[in-house]
Amino acid sequence: MFGIAAIPASIVCGYLCSSLKRVLWLSLSGGLIAGSGILLLISSGKMPVWQTVCIITLITWGHTQIVVSIMSLASLIVPSHSTGKALGLIFTFGYAGSVIPTYLGGYLLERTGSYDLAFIVFAVSAFLSVAAMLAVSRILRTNPPEHFNLRLN
Repeated sequence: MFGIAAIPASIVCGYLCSSLKRVLWLSLSGGLIAGSGILLLISSGKMPVWQTVCIITLITWGHTQIVVSIMSLASLIVPSHSTGKALGLIFTFGYAGSVIPTYLGGYLLERTGSYDLAFIVFAVSAFLSVAAMLAVSRILRTNPPEHFNLRLN
């Protein structure tokens, strides 16, 4: 389900990053979309299948928007001879950001039996990605690379 929704989201978000160059706005809104979807999933009780599919699609779209924006940021601000190193770091931190909440959520579910607590960990993780992008934006605004022709907001 996540993979199917990520395909069109990747294409649309990639197009928006390339044409608008508003990486901060796209990544922040992606984090808010994903985090809000997770909170909506937590707060809902038993729901019909169509509603679950809509919420999962929303979460996937937001997550994809974050990933594509971060990848675009690397390709826009890193010199071409360093793109491999930059993408390696992004993948390393990206996987750490998704692995840690996943295992922590699973551990909490196993220890407490609370699905809500596990999903709260995932929502907090999505909102932390928003905070990280705000920090990156502040750093880039105070010390932009000389070839930096990107609108952050």
